[in-house]
Amino acid sequence: MKKPTLLVPRQNVREVLSPDDAARLLASGSWVRVATTKPPAHSAKRQRDFQRRRKAAGYRQLKTWLPDTVYQRLMAERQPGETQAALLERLLCEVLTQRAKS
Repeated sequence: MKKPTLLVPRQNVREVLSPDDAARLLASGSWVRVATTKPPAHSAKRQRDFQRRRKAAGYRQLKTWLPDTVYQRLMAERQPGETQAALLERLLCEVLTQRAKS
């Protein structure tokens, strides 16, 4: 999604330093906050394309927060050159294999 460009005539721009004044002006309804938007990162298009390809291939995104001790134990199991996704897949396969033998 493309970010909108906010425009205002130069003579209408005001800088308000006091937070109280800013709050009062914003509360009046006739003033709005204007901020300059940052340009997208150079790699943004490449990242979006990569995410679309993964999604089209049936991949699902998994985000999680782990305690440091758990993260360190996981990384200790990591083999050289192994990605985190491959590590999780390998460990899951090992657990399921052990469970099937029981």
